[in-house]
Amino acid sequence: MKGLHKYYLFPILYIVGLLSMELYPNVLSVLVWLGSTLACLILILRVPFKKTELRTKVILIGLLCIPILDIAFDITFKIRNQIKGDIVFSAIDKSFATTKSITIREKNGKLFGVYESSVAGFGDSEKAFVQINNDSVLQINLIEREYSEQLTYNKLDNTLRNQEKNLTYRILENKILK
Repeated sequence: MKGLHKYYLFPILYIVGLLSMELYPNVLSVLVWLGSTLACLILILRVPFKKTELRTKVILIGLLCIPILDIAFDITFKIRNQIKGDIVFSAIDKSFATTKSITIREKNGKLFGVYESSVAGFGDSEKAFVQINNDSVLQINLIEREYSEQLTYNKLDNTLRNQEKNLTYRILENKILK
């Protein structure tokens, strides 16, 4: 059991990385998640060659398989969708240095939005009320501050456009606008 603490550390780091990506998504949390996932994969290959008892090896391999099982069976994704609702719309802007994105989830027939803006992977996300004014106009009102955007859907190039700010969002997923 001596010297095996690092084997227990990486599955914990994986879970911490998942939580930090959910609560405060940025480049650092993605790197923690990715690094711990890769470390678990590498350590799985090293465990059978360790001179420990079989029971310890089985426990270690089980713990190190947490990231693989999570990714293979979408466990985290399913839990997140049950808590927050299914993603029915997502779009990202087409600018170079900064990124703005809109994600809309539906839960119990209601639409909830998240408006994110970031520079170089570090940014802020805000909750928003979402209204569909007609088949091609989406109204987003931020909850925490006075800001709203009216976005018009363009079927031809599958984009959303904010006429006032001359912003164009590329649609990644669309289940609500026609």
